[in-house]
Amino acid sequence: MIKSLLCLLYALIALRIAGGVNSVEPADNSIPQCEDIEFYYRRSARLLEGNADIAEIRGSAGPEKSVTWRQYYRYSDNLFSEIFYYTLAAEDEMIVYATQGSVIIQDIFDKGRYYLEITEFQEPFAKMIDPIQSAVFVGDHSAIEITYFAGEDHHTVHECFDLEMFGS
Repeated sequence: MIKSLLCLLYALIALRIAGGVNSVEPADNSIPQCEDIEFYYRRSARLLEGNADIAEIRGSAGPEKSVTWRQYYRYSDNLFSEIFYYTLAAEDEMIVYATQGSVIIQDIFDKGRYYLEITEFQEPFAKMIDPIQSAVFVGDHSAIEITYFAGEDHHTVHECFDLEMFGS
């Protein structure tokens, strides 16, 4: 665990030294590998859109990068978020990610501040591993558009949810 955190801190330091560059992805193997993570493939860090105080750390591991994750770090109070999987969108301090049969929207660092789970959609999801394709914040986080595959024919559905209705 400590070794993994040191690897993440290395990526953050590289980002800070680069003076706020939007992406740090070394072409060589200059970020140290973490021996305790099997099949490690890629790690990068960038500043989060809409908030220069937060770095987004992305990683993928497993055969053919089968598992991807994101974690966030807020410089001002030296705070790491939990690790998120199946991330669809992240802006300011809000994140959207998919779980089986639902989409969750929450504050990156404090789900007590904002947490919403959307489980009811206009059409049933297509029977596939990842039917939810994307999510995009609309306006000033007042709504979110979720795109997913539905039905036996896997047609695309775009559905917009008014987040103010849920008390955002």
